[in-house]
Amino acid sequence: MSKLRFAAFLLPLTLCAADFTGSWASAPIYLILKQDGTKLSGSGGPTAKDQQLFFENGTVDGDRASFTIGSFQVAVQLKDDELRGELNMGNGTQAIFLKRVTANATPGPRTFEVASVKHAETQGQSYSSSMKLDPGRVTMTNVSLTKMLIEAYQVKAYQISGPDWLASELYNVTASMAAGATRDEVLIMMQNLLADRFKVTLHREMKEMTVYALVLDKGGHKMKESQFGKSSTSLSNGTLGADAVPMRNVAVVLSRLMDRPVLDMTDLKGFYSFNLTFTPDEAPAAPGTGVVAESPVGPSLERAVREQLGLRLEGRRAPVEMLVIDRAEKMPTEN
Repeated sequence: MSKLRFAAFLLPLTLCAADFTGSWASAPIYLILKQDGTKLSGSGGPTAKDQQLFFENGTVDGDRASFTIGSFQVAVQLKDDELRGELNMGNGTQAIFLKRVTANATPGPRTFEVASVKHAETQGQSYSSSMKLDPGRVTMTNVSLTKMLIEAYQVKAYQISGPDWLASELYNVTASMAAGATRDEVLIMMQNLLADRFKVTLHREMKEMTVYALVLDKGGHKMKESQFGKSSTSLSNGTLGADAVPMRNVAVVLSRLMDRPVLDMTDLKGFYSFNLTFTPDEAPAAPGTGVVAESPVGPSLERAVREQLGLRLEGRRAPVEMLVIDRAEKMPTEN
């Protein structure tokens, strides 16, 4: 066989050698892919356990693959155990880099490579607060220690017990980590950052409290189902707007408006959009009753949720895990 014919014989094998099947991660993205010849399917989310989006439209061409997941279009190239490519979000593209996750992989680093933590000087000034996780970088602007604890330990505000200043003092944080770190690894890095810079020590304990269970009403929900994309919520006087949000986010916002925590028990797994109008500053529910007083002006929040969203708020007693902050320092240690 001539060298030319031998090379032509190997070419199809070379093109089919790439295998995209497996788990791929780099915070804030975690993909689980399955390849069947030139077809590609899978799911995506922030972690392996929290897979929120699914697709079956992917195609494979040699060492390249493309697919649409939610409202995002993804095009990547496989080299060794790395995926590199672009994520098209409709209003622009973003470079992505993912590493293959294997069962015997060496545990990732437990601390950030470099971290800057500074007290924010905002007294008497208007300010905005933000937290952003990009591949290789975490950026927090005008963020309280309470918000950092919520993110690092994946809890809600009502689960944190500590001094009042945890929610009032603000900080700016910039931290970098190696590309390919998973979101779970980033959370461990954040926990260690809080312990190192703020000397945070805490313990967990269970506390039974009165809560609202957010459940489906008899006729089912009335919200618009949306594709995953850029999620947002807006809250003004008597109006709550939501665009492509999961139900756990809805429960978080309702918790801020009610007199007790709201727990998502709807079992709804999708993303939803709606505009809710209600009478603000309604009378709180009587302890243990789950009954919210009606307003003479318009629907109470409880009634609006039932009539406009097809959901219901039920008063219940439930055990809630608390993070009790034993120690924390206002001024972080030097960078």
